[in-house]
Amino acid sequence: GGRFLSSFGPTGSQAVNAVAIDALGRGVLAGNYGSGVPDDFGLMRLSVTGSLDPAFGTDGLVTIDFAGRSDNAQAVLIQEDGKALVVGSSLSATPTDARIAVSRHLPDGGLDPTFGTSGKALTALPAGFSGSGAARGAALTTCGVVVVGAWTDPAPQNRMGIVRYHR
Repeated sequence: GGRFLSSFGPTGSQAVNAVAIDALGRGVLAGNYGSGVPDDFGLMRLSVTGSLDPAFGTDGLVTIDFAGRSDNAQAVLIQEDGKALVVGSSLSATPTDARIAVSRHLPDGGLDPTFGTSGKALTALPAGFSGSGAARGAALTTCGVVVVGAWTDPAPQNRMGIVRYHR
């Protein structure tokens, strides 16, 4: 059997939705973290022994807020240069205002200022795609483009879409 290694810190809303392993064998876990409302993206990096990596963020933990919205990370990718891309969704107080949220992190957990706006990108869904929804997965192309898959649920049926982000 396995053994429980760590959590996202103090009591609150916590979930791990994705795991990636970097070139050094360290696990990078992404999900949501909140000690109240709203939640933020939550990231943690574990050493190869399974302990929190103190060289990443604050004692192995990083939280990312997208303008006070409720944020939930659903995928994490590790680029060849060691940067982590985190993809998920961000909701405002209006439940039909879902947006795709992406952050890119330096190997120390800090936001990469060369990506989006200060390391973050928040993309509104186009007309006809508004509603609650989520970015569920992502991939990197060989030329470094980030491709994000998402869905929405406006009446009368769900719709899916893809967003591309260039380095």
